[in-house]
Amino acid sequence: MKKNIFFVVALVVIVISCIKMPQTPGPINSLNIPAGFDWKTVRELNVNVGVGATFAQSSNKVHLIRIYSSPLMNSGSLLSSGVAVSGSPYNVKLSVATPLSHLYIHETRPDGTAGVTTLAVNSENLNITLNQSSAAALPLLVKSGVYQENTSFPAPSISTPAVYDEVLNNNSPQNIYGYLVGEANLTGNAFKSYLIPEGRNRNGNLSFNNYRTHALLFVRGRLTLDATDLNRCSIVVLPGGEVVVNQELKTSFFTESIPALFVHTGGTLTLKGAVSLSGGTSLVNKGTITITGSGGVSFNMSTSESFYNEGTFLVNNSNMSLILNNTSRVYNSGTFNAPDIKLNNSSIYFNDIGAVTTSGKWYQTNTSQCNNSGEIVVTNTLSTSGGGIINNNCKITANICSLQGSTVNLESGSLMMCQSNSFNNCVINMISGSMLLTSNVTTVYGLTVNGGTVGYSLFKNTGLMPVLQYAATSFTGKVEYVHTNLTETPGDHSRSNYSGSFVGDAILSKNQSKNIPGTGCNMNLGQTDPGGGGGPDPLFGVFFPSESGWATYAFEDMWPKKGDYDLNDLVMEFRVSFYANSSNLITELHFDYNIKACGATYNLASAFMLDNVNASNIESVSGQVIGGSNPFAKAVNGTESGVSKAVVPLFNNTKSIVDYTGFLNTERETPFIACENKKVIVKFIAPVDQASLNMSSFNFFITVNERGREVHLPGFSATERFNPLLAVGSTLFPSDNFKFADGMMWGLMFPVSFDYPVERASIINAYTYFAAWATSGGVSYPDWYSNKPGYRDDRLIY
Repeated sequence: MKKNIFFVVALVVIVISCIKMPQTPGPINSLNIPAGFDWKTVRELNVNVGVGATFAQSSNKVHLIRIYSSPLMNSGSLLSSGVAVSGSPYNVKLSVATPLSHLYIHETRPDGTAGVTTLAVNSENLNITLNQSSAAALPLLVKSGVYQENTSFPAPSISTPAVYDEVLNNNSPQNIYGYLVGEANLTGNAFKSYLIPEGRNRNGNLSFNNYRTHALLFVRGRLTLDATDLNRCSIVVLPGGEVVVNQELKTSFFTESIPALFVHTGGTLTLKGAVSLSGGTSLVNKGTITITGSGGVSFNMSTSESFYNEGTFLVNNSNMSLILNNTSRVYNSGTFNAPDIKLNNSSIYFNDIGAVTTSGKWYQTNTSQCNNSGEIVVTNTLSTSGGGIINNNCKITANICSLQGSTVNLESGSLMMCQSNSFNNCVINMISGSMLLTSNVTTVYGLTVNGGTVGYSLFKNTGLMPVLQYAATSFTGKVEYVHTNLTETPGDHSRSNYSGSFVGDAILSKNQSKNIPGTGCNMNLGQTDPGGGGGPDPLFGVFFPSESGWATYAFEDMWPKKGDYDLNDLVMEFRVSFYANSSNLITELHFDYNIKACGATYNLASAFMLDNVNASNIESVSGQVIGGSNPFAKAVNGTESGVSKAVVPLFNNTKSIVDYTGFLNTERETPFIACENKKVIVKFIAPVDQASLNMSSFNFFITVNERGREVHLPGFSATERFNPLLAVGSTLFPSDNFKFADGMMWGLMFPVSFDYPVERASIINAYTYFAAWATSGGVSYPDWYSNKPGYRDDRLIY
């Protein structure tokens, strides 16, 4: 309520220039509001997501479903997450911004593979059954924000000629030369092309010292070579073809960006000596490459080379090392087996969804990266140093993990499992739902473990653990460290040796308490309630406006009279998270909020009522800042006392939340005052069906000066403590206590962080298309509150 200041006529002339007179609402009174307009900026969607039997390995294998409002598919657009099995779809009721045109449904299948399907929002009831034909190839979903590359990496190709320039039908010496500059190309090929035809067995007598334009040798028969140095030449092994190199294979000088070696499906390449790739060349394998022989030789990629393996790469020489140097890349989408893999100097190893890499030893250093979305098995030691980075999206297992000066990012649903671990000055970021399992920690110093913010991750140790008291080690965020040998009494594994390293939400436990949903990557090793629906799992839930976004409530406080409609008497940003168990039943509600503005001289309090939940089903409420018992008094469980429905008070006075005088953040002439974020957590005794607990029944309201003077959004019901007699003398809408007779409201909810008007600036003047939206019943300009060119007068926006 803004106090209008009136002066006697004699003082008007003196004072008028010193007083900021309120703008008259003017046009607000002349708006022709349709009788049925609900003032909503959101709409409700009933979404049913089924999964085909083809993808259910058995009837109790779950598919993880995440629904997003944006193709970016990050926490800022995550609307809900849950599970589906064959014959039992994922059903959810969502509140979304009215202009939203598409949903993006991400599915993680029981085998660990994933896909995303775009669903048009063309009805209130949306039904879809997911299958691979409808799911697009899925880029890696990342919550840590570290790994940004797409795991889909198509290999470069080499076209097979319709007509070859030369067919090598004998074993005579042959130079593999390209076209001379200006030489006519009679075959129409881009590069001079040679063919060893099917049935031809050729032994050497080939020179690849090409000084002309690039040349291609296609092998459909069998070719045996000794030491070979490819200069401006590529060898292409066609289906059924076979190439054997008995000694060292090198690539020295290339001017074209096409692969030096290309093995088609059904082709084979056998290498018996060292391999040295240089000149930024690439190798593509869709067939089979085998490395045999003996002795300490290497497969060396020197600078910016690329190896695309979509087939089988097998090293039978136990002494051979695969070395990636200086931004070189391996892209594995198939089977890759090498006894020793080394990554140096910003090189990267990509292991795609469904791909398997097996190695005896694995070493990373100097900002090199391992980006795994499939499975990596290290039978001996996986070690990192000097800034090596591991981004794990699925499964990594090793006998020994020695992590030194490195960073490990474990994404949701992933597993890293080592029989023995040592840590020295490294960081492990464990996104919610990830796991690190070990049977023994031998040494630890300078270890930083960062948990997520939504659900818990699991770090489990079933063996020895050194004392952390002086190890410069910390666990923060939502991570549960389970140490099965933990004791509460003095000794080697006493809690007192470790507890000082756990900060905030981090938990030190002897027995696991936080369930980790089973996936095809983590083998269900983190479940405390396998296949059940009993325990809460904060990875599952429904979020408004999204998992990390903010929505806004904006209220006028003059009910039952009209105000000045600057909609800043109370402005509160908020998000609501309805957390569910694996049966999609809500077990907890989290309400995060921040008071942005209070342009009122009245005392404002606030609460929310859960229209479909009784107060008797509330186990507890935490995080409230009530500040007395007036207007809201609490019962033992945190709900308002004496009310049958679940009414959850937030505060009894805005000034108990933030300290200010006069108006809060509505006048530009006064300093901005920041209010810290608050969180209220409501736990239910019996889980609640999600259809009964969503934004349609989340009834936020304020009270003005007294408990009975409630102000709700249009369309919502009052509580039992509402006093309708306070409206005597005012004309309200026939079927809605919270709309004026002409259809105007006292509060709005926005699915975004709303830029509200300054003090005494009417919403109709601040936002160009507010009137068009209101008078059309919400049809025109449903995004009127957006910051688009021509949509608002910035002079009137705080």
